[in-house]
Amino acid sequence: MACGTPVIAFNRGSVPEIVEDGLTGFIVERKEEAVAATDQLSRLSRGAIRRRFEEGFTARRMAREYLAVYRDLINDVPDGARTTPQKYWRRVLRAALLIKPRSKSPAEAA
Repeated sequence: MACGTPVIAFNRGSVPEIVEDGLTGFIVERKEEAVAATDQLSRLSRGAIRRRFEEGFTARRMAREYLAVYRDLINDVPDGARTTPQKYWRRVLRAALLIKPRSKSPAEAA
């Protein structure tokens, strides 16, 4: 999918989470369906497959989502309850992301 190549995959494991049937490839149950799906490959857009890959599976996107989870975990702890490790990791994340403490937007300040 990273190269825009359509996928034909059996409906097992995480395949339904990765392959979008009819968009990035075809999900099949039996080998006869897989063979039949090869006739449909030409109707799929390689550009659309690549775009979908970029939306869902690039290292940059996945790293952004991990960082968002870490930010949420840190921000959900009340300031008075922060332990030394939490303060440490908050500083590490801020330094890594060059995050400045959140200031109010003009709309919030009004």
